[in-house]
Amino acid sequence: MYIKADKNINKTSSARLKSIPQSANEVLCVSFWYHMFGNSIGSLKFVSKHSGEPETVVWMRSGTQGNKWRYADLTIKSDRPVQVSFEAVVGGDQGTIAIDNVVVSSSENGSCPPERECTFQGSACGLLSTPSADFNWERMTGMLQPASSSGPTADHTLGTEQGYYLSAQLWRHPVGSRGAVMTAVMDPTPLHGECLMFWYYMEGRGVGELSVYLQMHDKLTKPTQLWTMRGDQGRHWRHGRVTVSIQSYEWRGVFQAVSIHGTNSTVKIDDYSVMEEACSPTASCDFESGQCTWVNILHEDGHDWMLASRGFLGPLTDHNTETPRGRTSDVRDCPKGNSKPRSHWNPFKSADFQSANKQIKLPVSEQVLVSITSFINCAASPDSGFHLNHLLILFYEFTVCINALSQRLLCARDRLDQLH
Repeated sequence: MYIKADKNINKTSSARLKSIPQSANEVLCVSFWYHMFGNSIGSLKFVSKHSGEPETVVWMRSGTQGNKWRYADLTIKSDRPVQVSFEAVVGGDQGTIAIDNVVVSSSENGSCPPERECTFQGSACGLLSTPSADFNWERMTGMLQPASSSGPTADHTLGTEQGYYLSAQLWRHPVGSRGAVMTAVMDPTPLHGECLMFWYYMEGRGVGELSVYLQMHDKLTKPTQLWTMRGDQGRHWRHGRVTVSIQSYEWRGVFQAVSIHGTNSTVKIDDYSVMEEACSPTASCDFESGQCTWVNILHEDGHDWMLASRGFLGPLTDHNTETPRGRTSDVRDCPKGNSKPRSHWNPFKSADFQSANKQIKLPVSEQVLVSITSFINCAASPDSGFHLNHLLILFYEFTVCINALSQRLLCARDRLDQLH
């Protein structure tokens, strides 16, 4: 099953695939394969719903995930009949979202295979406190976060205060206190290893320390520290990842937060996943599956980086896949401020577009098309300040351009006829 982006489809349009209502008092094991690839692709959600209640987003992915099929498995627990569904949002005008091999089954022993991806929307995905922990992590939303606590009001998955994440409330505990949660037991990794990825939030003075450990299952050895971060990391969700390579034993990943100064600090994690491939170096990114560890600082100095496939102002292919559908990161240059429409304002002669056109040696008619592309991209920016009059003028200029191109085509046809 798939949904394909199209320029004639509203970018906010969604497609839903619903199940029949599932029985109450059952543990449902859900697994599926998904493929999300393309320019400005939207989102894929797995949601659950009880009769008469709002939907709950159990799992979600946004943006391109690379040109490959990926696997997800979920656990749904409910004491009432529940209906589950997939929702795909187009988001752009290139690419597809697809699902395949969906399996929904009742667990015979009350448990499901370990979840290798977790957004914390429906549950804690089997994460448990370690026996030696001084305190427990809490699954919460920005709405439930205490006013005295530091950190974001929005989660990483949904970007809203209704979204869930896992939080270590360090400010409630003495200096040196440790809170640790461990994943479900994972199978031994392939020879090349697997990548444990997650997003974390650490903001404020004395925010404490976050570490990731590897614990071999049923083996009396101390956990091995794989990754650690300490102190203020700014007001952003940041990306962390470590390669786990252990072929002889089952294993668990352990997230540990440590209180350092005892202030009103918290450490949060969201969207962890275990991918069946080794991690690439920390700062390396081919942009096929998003921005990796790189963070775009929005709307500073009038420029923003944007993920893109082939376009008028970019290269014909990316370097990684050497195809038009591969992705690059380009700079968008948009006019700022609430500019007022003028009766003779010409977007193709404004200073905001000169830097784009003067770098490209094209016939005038093709430069107009380049400017049209830039103009539409910038007009879509929420802080551009463009108005309806601008678009009307653009439509007039576009009509003139099309007429000129038509005349060229007619002349070319006449010349071919003369040659024959």
